[in-house]
Formats: sequence, structure tokens, C-alpha cells
Amino acid sequence: MKQKQTAKLLDYLIKGNHITQEDALKMFSIGRLASRIHDLKQPPYNKVIGKRMIPVINQLGQRVKVAEYWLVKVGLIGFHQGI
Repeated sequence: MKQKQTAKLLDYLIKGNHITQEDALKMFSIGRLASRIHDLKQPPYNKVIGKRMIPVINQLGQRVKVAEYWLVKVGLIGFHQGI
């Protein structure tokens, strides 16, 4: 199951999308997004993944920050965040 989730996540990120834990749970039933991101950074994938903390409102109405991930495009000139 882990490999299937990782492959689906990679396909989603390759299309230029960004993802949060909530998105991953809803779309791919990924309960531990950080672990799948870690998998993408390791062989055989070896991907460069960007991360930033974004503000959201949680279920209690509190302003909190969550991680948002994306696939960094690596070109001949350098890195592009893909934002």
C-alpha cells in the first residue's frame, strides 16, 4: 500500500500541485504525509521536495500552521520552487 500511495502522490506533485496533510488524507488516504514525502526523497525516487508552513483555521477555529509540500523543478540554471 505504501508504494501505491507514494506513486499516486508523486503523480499528483509532478502535475504541479501542492499538497497538505488534509489534502493527502482526503485524496489518497495517506495518514502520514511526511513519511511519504520522506520516501520520495530517497532512492529510487530521489526527488527534491519543497516545504513551507501555511496558516489555516483548524476545527476549533484557531489559526495554526500546517506543512505544504510541492515538487521542486530542477533545471540547468538551478532550482525553481514551482509555486
